[in-house]
Amino acid sequence: MTIIVCLREVEEIKNKIVLFSVLGLALLLILALSFLQEPDEYKGYEEGITIVVNNLSGSNIESLNFSYGFAEDPHYKEIDIIENLIPGDTSTIKIKKAKELKSETRDTSIYMNYKLLSDFEVNENLIYFTPPQPDKIVVIIDIEQIDSDGNVKYNIKGFDGARSF
Repeated sequence: MTIIVCLREVEEIKNKIVLFSVLGLALLLILALSFLQEPDEYKGYEEGITIVVNNLSGSNIESLNFSYGFAEDPHYKEIDIIENLIPGDTSTIKIKKAKELKSETRDTSIYMNYKLLSDFEVNENLIYFTPPQPDKIVVIIDIEQIDSDGNVKYNIKGFDGARSF
């Protein structure tokens, strides 16, 4: 008789452990999904890659080249070029999900390239993401100032498919 009572108690304990484990996992899933939701600020942007450049400086900006590259490949592939952006203007580059970027095995970066007055080329790494390419990447660049040598001082924010930066 005591063996049957003990077996029932063990069975009840096992059931409680399973119940609490399932509830714990459900809670973790709900918390994880709430952190991965896209912020409202970026919901209006289409899927793919969107780069928005705001010229808040008092200077014309010429030849901003945007490209992407992989960690193991030093040859960057061009996305687009902004030829001329006058003070106060905004330029937007949109590309659909690129087949080349949809790699399952390659870490990818998006770059902004420009030349200084000395013709030295500056290559700024704007965003880095691991495979596979997120459905939506938004990069917003506020160019604040261009110094006397041609260096671009900017602020960047955006969404990399998982979180804001």
